[in-house]
Amino acid sequence: MSPGVALATRTPADPLYAALEERVLAVAQKIAQKAPLSISASKRVMLRGTEIDLVAACELEAQAFSALFGSEDMKEGTTAFLAKRPPSFRGR
Repeated sequence: MSPGVALATRTPADPLYAALEERVLAVAQKIAQKAPLSISASKRVMLRGTEIDLVAACELEAQAFSALFGSEDMKEGTTAFLAKRPPSFRGR
């Protein structure tokens, strides 16, 4: 099986399906609250990282971090953290 393939082990008829669906939605909602630029970059790094060696993957991650470091969302995240309030990310 290739690394990008996963099999579903629950179906709507399965009593555990509702719990699985609830958990998946909860995780998706939690991810959706994060900075969109960071989520997008993380997905790119993770997907590309499976195809390259560790050193190249670390370099890719450092490049993504550098690209996001001066973003408005990074500043908002830091400001919100210090103010102990939820961040309001805009994808910039």
